[in-house]
Amino acid sequence: MLFTSLSLLAQCTPTPPEASPRGAIGRLTGHPPLPGLPEVGPTKPVTIGEQTRQATVLVSGGSLTLQIPEGGRRIALSVVELGAPRSGAEAGPPAAGLDLLVEIDSSSSRETSSITNWETLEKIRLGETPEWEDLLLTLPSGGRSIRISKPSAPEGDPARPGLIAVGSLVFLGAPPNADSPPNIILVSLDTLAASAISRLGGPTGLTPEIDRILGQSRSYDQAFAPAGRTLPSHAALFSGLYPHNNSRTKVQEVTFDSLVPVLANQGYLTMAITENGYVSSRFGFSQGFDQYDGSDLE
Repeated sequence: MLFTSLSLLAQCTPTPPEASPRGAIGRLTGHPPLPGLPEVGPTKPVTIGEQTRQATVLVSGGSLTLQIPEGGRRIALSVVELGAPRSGAEAGPPAAGLDLLVEIDSSSSRETSSITNWETLEKIRLGETPEWEDLLLTLPSGGRSIRISKPSAPEGDPARPGLIAVGSLVFLGAPPNADSPPNIILVSLDTLAASAISRLGGPTGLTPEIDRILGQSRSYDQAFAPAGRTLPSHAALFSGLYPHNNSRTKVQEVTFDSLVPVLANQGYLTMAITENGYVSSRFGFSQGFDQYDGSDLE
């Protein structure tokens, strides 16, 4: 997600035009902004466990309608039901029907018009476990708007508890005459010495995949961690600043500006997965990421 001299970088082959979408061309929140974005209410980071998404909340009967940017071919989004669990004697059986409905306006013209022709794209039944469900949906050609709604329960049916958060909503595709930037992958292996990597002098055959990546990438024989602890060292990696410039002198003090939003603003879809609690979202590392799946400290 980030390019610095401290990273292990793999520059992948650019995706051909006929393959999957090449970049983020519009977001519910952040950059690139969506054209004609309606007032959707406040968005905020919503963390479920250690999964963080920038989200807005739908109530029963509410909906979110967004204009599809030109060149949009897919939409990535995350959904989760908030509120009371659905188990227990008082809850009764789940209500029949849908938790979330995704529809496409397939009207023939993209011009402003009061005529709409909504067609179902996806019916989403959320799982019993409260966790983010990440979806990637293909958009039909000619669609001009997408509507995400939480239908009201039919009269006489028990209402589903809780609200639904819609997060990490990003349109993917390639606008006309768009460049195809390379994919960027940052792999950080905490406390891994060069002597444990075969290509850097370690035992033969010990790290074949890392050796393969190094063979296809620009690598550095000498690199120095800016701090002796995980948290300030990674804050420097993500910000490009030394720890003493990050206002980070103790674990409890977390203030740094990540460079990940720079990539997001350039049209990158930004995602991260970590099992290290010292780089969790609680320390500010989820800045700029469309999806950030971390691990908390025990």
